Amino acid sequence: MSRRDAKPAASSSRWKWYSLLSVLGLLCIGLLVGLKEDPKDLFRKGLLSNRPEEKIELLRRSIKAAGGDYQEAEVELCMALARSKDWTSFNSVFSGLELNRCTGAELLALARLCVQ
Repeated sequence: MSRRDAKPAASSSRWKWYSLLSVLGLLCIGLLVGLKEDPKDLFRKGLLSNRPEEKIELLRRSIKAAGGDYQEAEVELCMALARSKDWTSFNSVFSGLELNRCTGAELLALARLCVQ
């Protein structure tokens, strides 16, 4: 076997490795995209939860999954935190709310929870 014959085999072997790595990379990207949590689904689960700790966790995850801006979930999180009397966390979340995007009913409900 001459040197000339060895080069195509090495090139072919490299091509197989590049192809394999490309396929694995695409599979990883697809897996990461598929595993991303749906903010609306988490929000619905949070609304339906009867356990305060679970409700708070699901609402926090829905906000995070939405990129940090999910007004409805933030309002519901404030209500859940007020019901659980976690005023430190409530103040943190409430201070980030855009009050001009809240409905009057939401603000009234928050106010009622705060004075109870």
